[in-house]
Amino acid sequence: MTPESDAEVAFEFTLTLLRVINKIQQGRRTTRNYGSGPPMTMLEADMCLLISRQPGVTGAELSSDLGVTRSATSQVITKLKDKGFVTESHDAADAKRKQLYVSELGEEAAEIARSYSVRMGNELSGSSREELESARRFVTKLEAFHEDARKKWGLPSE
Repeated sequence: MTPESDAEVAFEFTLTLLRVINKIQQGRRTTRNYGSGPPMTMLEADMCLLISRQPGVTGAELSSDLGVTRSATSQVITKLKDKGFVTESHDAADAKRKQLYVSELGEEAAEIARSYSVRMGNELSGSSREELESARRFVTKLEAFHEDARKKWGLPSE
């Protein structure tokens, strides 16, 4: 059997990556029961994790961290507040600035996201930190490639 060309390997890699991205997107937006509290999506649990790691963070800061629009972040935050996972308070120094905090229920959701992240990391890297660091470098390069392509195509950054 003849070895595949670099172009064929790159094409197969791209198809595999697109399938994985699609599965991740579907999984993150599917509502599930994770134990106590109302059903939620993995995206909502991840947002609780981010807020729990940065108590007092603002929606704008989360948008920037995630590379998504403020509108998209605001929609998730509204759902989290409505479900009782997140609370919001005005900054004492700037009344226009709304700071976010997880509730007790939100901390439970954050723990779900945290444990999922740890399990995924363990599955991806086995016991090798080197392997995980290599994957992180790859994803960082992929993100930079797509950001560069967006600029070349005249598309706004997210």
